[in-house]
Amino acid sequence: MRLVPLLLTLLLTTPALASDRIAEMDRHLHELRRIRISAEPSAMKADLDRMVEQLGELRRLAEDPPKRQLEQVRLRMGQGFLHLGWALLESKCPAGLAADACVIWNDELRQQAEPMLLQARSYLGPIDAARLPAAERPVLASALDQLADLQDIPADPPGLPDEPPPSQEYIVHSLVWADAVFRTHRDGLGQEVRDRDWFGDRAGHLGEALVVRVMGRNNAFYEVEVAEVEAWRHCVDAPPTDDAFRLRFFVGPGDLALVTTDPFSMEGEDGTSIALRPGVPWHDGHVWMGGLVVPLPELPDTLVGVAYEPPPRWEGPRRDLGPLPRSANPTFAGRPVAVRGAWPPHAEGWQEGLATFASPCGRAVVRSDVGPVEREGDGVVGGLLGGVVYQRAQAGTPLFWPDGTPAGQLAEPRTFIDEKLSVGELRCLDLPFGRQLEGRRRPDLQVCIRATDLGPMD
Repeated sequence: MRLVPLLLTLLLTTPALASDRIAEMDRHLHELRRIRISAEPSAMKADLDRMVEQLGELRRLAEDPPKRQLEQVRLRMGQGFLHLGWALLESKCPAGLAADACVIWNDELRQQAEPMLLQARSYLGPIDAARLPAAERPVLASALDQLADLQDIPADPPGLPDEPPPSQEYIVHSLVWADAVFRTHRDGLGQEVRDRDWFGDRAGHLGEALVVRVMGRNNAFYEVEVAEVEAWRHCVDAPPTDDAFRLRFFVGPGDLALVTTDPFSMEGEDGTSIALRPGVPWHDGHVWMGGLVVPLPELPDTLVGVAYEPPPRWEGPRRDLGPLPRSANPTFAGRPVAVRGAWPPHAEGWQEGLATFASPCGRAVVRSDVGPVEREGDGVVGGLLGGVVYQRAQAGTPLFWPDGTPAGQLAEPRTFIDEKLSVGELRCLDLPFGRQLEGRRRPDLQVCIRATDLGPMD
């Protein structure tokens, strides 16, 4: 279901004469308020078309108003967007839809309501009430009260400057929640893309965010650039875009994730400790540490915002002792630590019930009932397989098929992290190849490298 074509086709034409502008806007605002969105899908589309038509007329009349009517025009535009946003939020799920389908339906309506409510705030917020006719000042107060009551409209996040950046230069780095809508035009116009969808609120998805460069603010939205970022300087993933493209999008303030803005460290009385780098996701008193969700209510509010400067490149783990087993119950300062993500984090240290984890997010020492799953070998980076994960092969290294016949060569240096490399004269790994075919991925290839061509990381 996509409501964007219905909601966001707001056409602009020539402005009205100043003498009858306000009266015309009041007429269209009255018509807009008379429309009720039906719970039947086909009727809903017609109702939304009518609302968009009336809102489009309001925008046409709002073009180039005389200064003496500026506040009155802003008030009517704010009321129009506010009404449409409220109508979307209060719409009922169509009869007959299953509960899980209703969740998707309601989430889609909320996503489409957000730009309307942000626009309402951008019109109503700057109004100088003293410049309104006395009879309209209570109307403004009522509209602002409605905005204050809304749960779905995000507040302005802390930590971002409002001034425009120099040409082609970004202001700061930020993280955008992975379920956010990336809009190609401000105010929700144009195309929309989204990295992923999930059920439930964002509290259960801490760490699922994308690194962006913030270019500036444009009305109620922030303009961000998605581009390749330097590896191991950021706590979470880079954007899922081709490295050759530097694309700009618009996101709402509520889509910017809160992060640590400066380093922070503390030690618990039980021997646990934590050292955070800038850019660590934070939500509701918890931080994301590369697969560990650590409760940290001690983190000061002054160190949390939506903008950060990436710290120096992380140098990688000193050892790899493997992950904690599922039976482990890690804690930090006596509080439970959750392990999330498809790939559990690997400990680099274990001593007397304390497991040490390190990542581009920082370093955490947690207490655990049991130690990590030990590997054979010494586990020191630079050894020969056994317990070692990281091994380096240079560009031009010959590749072989498992039977020893030539398979080609490496085009660029490569660090191998796969712990399932076979041991022998040839070290082989599974290499994904091709795209999905009829819903199934084609079988992996086995490609091999001579053991003598593998060496420690630089």
